[in-house]
Amino acid sequence: MTERWEKERASWILARAGHRARARRRGEKLMVAARRHDRYEVGAGDASFGEVTTRNAFHRSVMREEGAANIAGWFCLTVLSVIVLAVLVGPALLASRIAYGTWWAMVPKWGPMFSPPYLGLAALLGGIAWLALGRLSLEGFEGFLVQFGAVQVVLGVAWAAWLVRANGWAAVARRQKQSGSKVERVSIEIPVVGSVEPVVVGAPQSAPAEPEASQEKTPEAAPTAPNIEPIEIEFGIDDVEHVNATQ
Repeated sequence: MTERWEKERASWILARAGHRARARRRGEKLMVAARRHDRYEVGAGDASFGEVTTRNAFHRSVMREEGAANIAGWFCLTVLSVIVLAVLVGPALLASRIAYGTWWAMVPKWGPMFSPPYLGLAALLGGIAWLALGRLSLEGFEGFLVQFGAVQVVLGVAWAAWLVRANGWAAVARRQKQSGSKVERVSIEIPVVGSVEPVVVGAPQSAPAEPEASQEKTPEAAPTAPNIEPIEIEFGIDDVEHVNATQ
C-alpha cells in the first residue's frame, strides 16, 4: 500500500476543525484510513467493529429536527439545493475531483501534493480561455455554453487547490521542510594517552596492518625422546635375608 501520510494529515485537520462538521468528517475519514493502513502493514486484516465518523452533509441537513414532517420537509429542501448546486457548479465540482484525484494517484511518482501548481494552472487556463473567447466572439446559446464550460474548468482547477489544503497536505509539506535540514558531520580530535597521533572521532580509522608472513618457513624441529637415566637400587645382606624370610 502506498504511503500518503493519512495520520499526519488527519491530525492536522482535526486540530483545526473546531466546530466545523465537514472538517471533522474529513479528518476522521483520514484517521480511519491510517488505522486501516497500519493493520495492513502488520497483517491484522480489517477491524471487527465499524469505525464511527461524523455524518455526511446530506444526512446532517435532513436530520436537523425530529418528527416525520420536519424530516420530510428538510429532505425536499436538501434535494432541491443539491439540484441547484449541481446545475450551477456541478461541472466545476467534477473537474476539481478529477484534477485532485490525478495527482493523488501519482503521489508515489510526483511526491506530496501542493496548492500552488493548481493555482498556477487555473491562472494559465483562465488566460487562455479569455484570449480564445475574445477571438472566437461566439454569440447566443453556443457562446454561453462555451463560456460556461471554460468558467467551470478554471473554477474546478482552483477548487482542487482548496481540496489540497482541506485534506491536510500542508502538514506533509511542513514535515518535509523540518526534516529536510541536514546536520553536518563534526570531527573532534581527542588525544589518547600513550599514542602519538590524535584520534579523530567521526572519521574512519584504518585497521592496523598485519605483519606479512615470511615466505620462507623454518623447518620444525623433530621431537626428541626424553633422556631418562637408569636408577640403581642397592640391597644389603639384611635386606636379602628379610626377603627370603617373607617368601
